Amino acid sequence: MKALSRGISFVTVALLLIAGPASATLVAIGDPVEGDSWSHRFLEDGIGLFDNMVLQMYTAGDSFRHAPEGAGISGFSPSTQGWHQTSDNGTVLAAAGNALNSLGFDVTFEGWFPSWNPLSFYLSGYTGGMLLQTSDARWDGCKWTIVDGPVVPEPVSMVMLGCLGAGMFAARKLRGKRAT
Repeated sequence: MKALSRGISFVTVALLLIAGPASATLVAIGDPVEGDSWSHRFLEDGIGLFDNMVLQMYTAGDSFRHAPEGAGISGFSPSTQGWHQTSDNGTVLAAAGNALNSLGFDVTFEGWFPSWNPLSFYLSGYTGGMLLQTSDARWDGCKWTIVDGPVVPEPVSMVMLGCLGAGMFAARKLRGKRAT
């Protein structure tokens, strides 16, 4: 029984070491593009399959470009996956499409290129309505600082870890009963 318990412990540690920490990343690509508004290209990668994302502006007075002026989020890449903007009220944008592991997109902000105007927004990635990850993106007037929140493990992984824990608990209980 001791060998079984040690074997389970070894497998658990090995799985955790092999899997490693999940790393989600929102990355700003290239330089901002100036125009009647300004935009920046982003890449969301590393959260696993996601089929929906929401961007929420949280600095007062700032907004994403919105109708009738044009889309606040566009330029989805790869373009073959049916991604499109689904909601837009100026401070909240939403987009959805076929589930992907990686997606490039352009975000357009209202106003002239703000070398003087810091702004911040949250990006949340979802699959099937379940939150996977959030990112906090902050523009200081010169560059983006992006802090990715923790990745929420997928349900199957959580079930597997739960079963492993229950098995280890049962093995310990059985070993305790045999000792008495």
